[in-house]
Amino acid sequence: MKTKIIIIGASAFIFLIIIISIFHSLSSSKKKAELPCYNQTITVWSPYKLYKYPEVAKELKKYCVKLNVVEKSLDDIKNSLLQEISAGNPPDVVYVDSEFLFDNLNIFAPYKGDKLRFKDYPDVISKFFNGKFIAYPIDYDPLVLFWNKDLIYSAGYIEPPKTYEDLRNLIPKSRKIIGFSSIELSPVALGTANNIDSFFEIFLVLHKLLNKDDYKSSYAFEKTLDYYTQFADKNSDYFSWDQNMENQIDSFSKEKVIMIIDFYSKKSDILKKNSRLNFAIAQIPEFSQNPKKLNYFYGHFFVVPKQSKNKLGWLFLEIFDKYYKNFVDKMKIIPTKKSFYNKLDEEKKIVFQSILNGDTFSEFNKEYTKEILKKCIDDWIYRKKEAKGLLQKQIFRFFKK
Repeated sequence: MKTKIIIIGASAFIFLIIIISIFHSLSSSKKKAELPCYNQTITVWSPYKLYKYPEVAKELKKYCVKLNVVEKSLDDIKNSLLQEISAGNPPDVVYVDSEFLFDNLNIFAPYKGDKLRFKDYPDVISKFFNGKFIAYPIDYDPLVLFWNKDLIYSAGYIEPPKTYEDLRNLIPKSRKIIGFSSIELSPVALGTANNIDSFFEIFLVLHKLLNKDDYKSSYAFEKTLDYYTQFADKNSDYFSWDQNMENQIDSFSKEKVIMIIDFYSKKSDILKKNSRLNFAIAQIPEFSQNPKKLNYFYGHFFVVPKQSKNKLGWLFLEIFDKYYKNFVDKMKIIPTKKSFYNKLDEEKKIVFQSILNGDTFSEFNKEYTKEILKKCIDDWIYRKKEAKGLLQKQIFRFFKK
């Protein structure tokens, strides 16, 4: 009797397992069947090759969507995208930088779904787009202060100056000049245009900090030119940088300058030139009399062109967002999401904090303004009258209407 009961019980248990398995199989099939099948190909223009998106490609297959990544450099993208849009043959998703994005916002389609939100991004990013999710933030590259630890210590400091007032105090104590005109050791690379790659971005940050809301007049630009060029004026107490010196990255790598301001991405260039250099980064200086902090925002985004014939571009980005952390780790870039902050090392936290004070300076006609400012900076110390004349004649073209 006992044996019969055991056999019946075991049979019932096995039957139950079979029923559950069948139900689970049917349920899974139903869920799978509920996914739409688009039978489409999403074309992405990006500097990152296809193998950088393995999880995204795999998940897109569930929607019967193939991922076609066309590897293009950022310069190539910027040179060809508008032409391809005009020809009616744009990609479905494209990688762009903030400069191109803010100059061409009207050609990109805003997101209309509900899966992507700004809540995990710094408020400044939402502000750039007036709260509309029109571009997917990938990374950013702010200005930072690179400083040589050994040279700072030898000058009697344990860290770089945090304000421009402190920076000016440091200059006479740390510079080394041979004769009158040749600098053997420069405290900081500021004051020129020809040998500072990022002079324009540095100038714009200084310009807004020095002039606050009144920064569009020629008088305001003259004020900033006076301040910026004092570091290259041999008659100034703050003479620190010679226009005949090497490019600021080369000078820093050769330990001819203690500090430089440049984009964080230049760190790799410095290490390539001198892997043994003992240096660190800090946030760029501010003015002690102006508590406002400001940095130049430069970033990279994925966007969806309005003219794309395939309407699945944002599907790619919804799936990409699920694996964004994997992408960040693989590419060793600094994430844009606030939720990643606590897991960053100290250096990357400094970089992340810099984005909180970002400004796109999108009101400027940048290429034209940069060209005129370069000429003004070159002439400001010794041919100021001519430089003023050029500035006053051309300033009306500095800003977008």
